[in-house]
Amino acid sequence: MKRLFQFAILFALPPFAFAGPKLAKDLPPGSSKASVDVIVQFNTPPSKDDLKQLGAFGQVKKNFDSIKAVQGFRTGGFPDGA
Repeated sequence: MKRLFQFAILFALPPFAFAGPKLAKDLPPGSSKASVDVIVQFNTPPSKDDLKQLGAFGQVKKNFDSIKAVQGFRTGGFPDGA
């Protein structure tokens, strides 16, 4: 049983050792106050409530009806996985 536990640990830990940050490599390094242009795509056309929720994270510049997306920019810090 001890041998099985050691074997499981051996194969369970390597993914954590090589895991890096989940942020894109093209984000500005070091500055948490930088603004970044983003495009957010939706499965259905965004409603006014959807756009209002996006407003908490940045500002919407343009609404693309043909591809169900909005263009905007994100300001402030970028938490892991955001």
